[in-house]
This record gives sequence, structure tokens and C-alpha cells, in this order.
Amino acid sequence: MTMNRRLFLSFLALSPLASAHSPWGQYTVYRQKHLLIMSSKGDPDSYPYSEILVNAINKEEPSARARPARARDLERCYSLFLTDQMQFMLLPRESSTQMREASGVFQGREPLPMKTVYEFDDLVLSVRSDMDANIIRIITYSILERLGDLPNAANPSIMLAAKHVHVESLTAIATFLSEQQSS
Repeated sequence: MTMNRRLFLSFLALSPLASAHSPWGQYTVYRQKHLLIMSSKGDPDSYPYSEILVNAINKEEPSARARPARARDLERCYSLFLTDQMQFMLLPRESSTQMREASGVFQGREPLPMKTVYEFDDLVLSVRSDMDANIIRIITYSILERLGDLPNAANPSIMLAAKHVHVESLTAIATFLSEQQSS
């Protein structure tokens, strides 16, 4: 009887150690230390472009520690963004629009709280609407400083007229354009 009780107590005493080795806590810290740009495995263009985008951002702003991240499909992208587990997404324009407007395959669901940071032909870099303003301005400005490294990046003056662009991205674009004109 005492042997079973000792065994039970030792399991109870060791159980906090077992949960301390869970990778989920470490992944949360990883997401806090790195700017993750999510794409979908189901889209053949978004992940390769996210690698180019991450390299450009890291050249301009190394402290961002930007990294590409892939969800298995658009459904998972939607879920991770909705639950604030991911803050940036690079997806085709149609998918981004459907998620933002709760239309198409996302009809009947909650619209995602997202705004556009920048456009790259058919790919749209989106951010959660409630993301820190400074981070959005820094990322937008990093993109603008590296336009030469980003194939198919939209012209900054066109971005000023684009729909659903985050106000902080618009601020960064306007500042960039005024600096370009004065130099």
C-alpha cells in the first residue's frame, strides 16, 4: 500500500517537470522574438516570395528577425490569424479579400481584422488591424527601402490609393515619398 502511495506521490511531484518540456511555451517565445510572415503551403507563390520579403526586411531592419512561416492550408492561415497567433500574412489577393470580407470559401465566418501593408502583384502582405503602429511603420519603411530587391512590388504612389491599406503603412509611404522628392 505504501509503495503505491510513494509511486503516486513521485508521479505527482514529477508532473510539473513533464509539462515544463512542452514546446508550446517555447514557440510562443519564438513568435515574440521573430516577425513571422505566414503563407500557405497550398499556394505555390506565397512561400517563395515570403522568403524574398523576409530577406529584404532583415537587410533593412535586422532587429525584426523576420522569418517565413507556412500553414498547411488557407483554413489554418485563417484560424491562426483570427486567434492572434500570427500577425502578418502573405497570400494571394483573392484569398486575402475573402478572409477580410468573410466571403467566398470564408462566407458565414467572422471577417478577419486585417489591413494591407504592401502589395506585390497578386500577393498581399496583410497585418492584424490591432498590431503596434510602430512595427507596421518600420516594416513598411523597410519594404520601401528595399523595393529594388522585391520583384513586382507596387509603386509607392499607387499604394497610397489602394484599398484597405493600414493607416500606419500609408504614413510610412507618404513619408518615404516626401523624402524621395526632397533628395
